[in-house]
Amino acid sequence: MSEYFPAEIHIGGPISRAALPDLFRAICAEGVSLKDYDGPQATEESLEEAFREGQVVRLCDAQACYGQFDALEAFLVEQRIHFDRHSDAFCEFSAENVHYRGEGEPLITPADQRGNSLVPCSEVLAVLNGSQDPDAKLIAIRNLVDPPQAAPLTPIRFV
Repeated sequence: MSEYFPAEIHIGGPISRAALPDLFRAICAEGVSLKDYDGPQATEESLEEAFREGQVVRLCDAQACYGQFDALEAFLVEQRIHFDRHSDAFCEFSAENVHYRGEGEPLITPADQRGNSLVPCSEVLAVLNGSQDPDAKLIAIRNLVDPPQAAPLTPIRFV
């Protein structure tokens, strides 16, 4: 049995114009709303207008399967399109953030309900108790609390 709970995904950064038709179809297949949870389902026309504005596009679903957009996220990674996703906590599922900036695998981090990423104390303590020099420890802790893959999304730019 699937669980359905709120999630939102933000899309930004460089996007190939050639990928837009397939991107719009992938978004429409998810049944998401533009900008807020109570809005109408996004259409190819409404998406075209939203993407033309050149800002980060926010898509929402109050009933996302496991708080994820599996097919859309796979498409975005395949096309190297930047995105952030936040899923609320629900029952035994913790809130999480996912960040992808066009390279490698998406970074998944635990989060609070407001979308703030969380770092397990055990990871910080492992760095502090390690044998690295103090400067290397500071860099390692900074990368834990502010990973480069979670840099803010930039506005949409067509390439």
